[in-house]
Order: sequence, then C-alpha cells, then structure tokens
Amino acid sequence: MEFTQWFPKLSEDTKVWFLQNMETPIPPEISAEVVAAGGPSGDMLSAADAELVERMNNGDDIGI
Repeated sequence: MEFTQWFPKLSEDTKVWFLQNMETPIPPEISAEVVAAGGPSGDMLSAADAELVERMNNGDDIGI
C-alpha cells in the first residue's frame, strides 16, 4: 500500500512522531500501528516514504 493510503490512518500522535523523528528508527509500537494501517513493517521508512514525510514537514501538499 502506498504511503498516501496508510499514513492518514495513523493516530495524530503517531503522525506527529514521524514529523519530529524523520530519520530515527521506528519504535515497535509505532511500527505495529503502521502495519495495522496497511503500511510496511520494519524499523525505518523507505527513502521514498521518508522524503514524503520531509515534504510534509516542509509544508508541501503531497495529496493527503
């Protein structure tokens, strides 16, 4: 599933965590929420997903 499909399903706290911790390993509880929302498993975002988080952090409209 694409980032723009699973990211909106996350809690507001988790979305904020991603915006504040773009290059930090993803803690297990955050990873579990991502997987439950249909996102990828793992302890880091893909380069493409990390770029979208960075763009959101910069105020860019990425279609979410």
